[in-house]
Amino acid sequence: MNEEKQFQELWSRHEQQLRQQVSINTELLRKINMDKIEKKMKSLVRIKAIALCFYILIGFLLIGYVVAKWPEPVFMISGTILAVLAFTIVYISVKELKLILTIDYSATISQLQKQLLILRSAVIKYLRKLIWIFPLYMAFVVLFFDLIFGINIIQHGDRIWLLVQCVISVFVMIPLAVWMHKKLIPENADKKWMRWILKGNGTQITEALELIRDISMR
Repeated sequence: MNEEKQFQELWSRHEQQLRQQVSINTELLRKINMDKIEKKMKSLVRIKAIALCFYILIGFLLIGYVVAKWPEPVFMISGTILAVLAFTIVYISVKELKLILTIDYSATISQLQKQLLILRSAVIKYLRKLIWIFPLYMAFVVLFFDLIFGINIIQHGDRIWLLVQCVISVFVMIPLAVWMHKKLIPENADKKWMRWILKGNGTQITEALELIRDISMR
């Protein structure tokens, strides 16, 4: 009986030590993963900050371009479209940075997961807005030919080529934008093609969510 009692006590101590070890390992894994999550978010902050500064500069340069091209409508319209695009990206970058910088890494796993899901949904939502530049791609073409070759491509370009561009814009780019608008939804965030689209500018969030799932499974 004494041997049996000693064995039970030994087994009980062993179980307690095992539970403590599991608890320590889980907490250690949580800390390591939380550090990785914070590092990934800092990487995203740097990308957004660089984009913010770059597009502020581009936006003001385009405003200067529009003013310099007064009163030539082709150049002014193209420059204005691209300036609006640049400042839209600036606005989006500010909104996303605000969300990233308010993430509370000391929150519970479920709360942190919710914050990251909200952030990822916002990134995708803003991306949906940017794809509507596709049908207006001729603004880039006009600016390119003016800055590189110094010509008005609308005025001097081949008529058939210009007609083809109009057809592409209406019958290819608009349907493409509509299709992408429907597909760019949070529910598709974990799909490979969405990861490719978000590569470097949103994949950090998906990777952080995967780290959270890893913690939750322990």
